[in-house]
Amino acid sequence: MRWNPSVGDGLPRIARADVRVGDLLVREGELVLVLLEGANFDAEAFARPDELDLERESASTHPAFGAGRH
Repeated sequence: MRWNPSVGDGLPRIARADVRVGDLLVREGELVLVLLEGANFDAEAFARPDELDLERESASTHPAFGAGRH
């Protein structure tokens, strides 16, 4: 479930204000697709995020079920 939480094509959101995400400027009113899969590969949250490690210490903190830790 960490690798593919199967939430479809993303969660559509509309930006309520201009916001910078990394090097990208998202302008107020633009559509943004939020992909939960991306959060599961955050190197700041998961050591070696590209490796499938079923015994990793942080295994219960991924957002595959929409709420993170259970």
